[in-house]
Amino acid sequence: MSDIPPKFQARIKEAKEQGLTELDLSSDDYPLLNSIPIEVFELEQL
Repeated sequence: MSDIPPKFQARIKEAKEQGLTELDLSSDDYPLLNSIPIEVFELEQL
């Protein structure tokens, strides 16, 4: 996860720890992601 901006790392971690069924990776103050982080595919509850 080291090449993912910290803001997105925190959102992915929160989704994993809390079992969230939604994950918002949009952002107005960070560059857009150009690919889906591999860690997102580990979140089976999404």
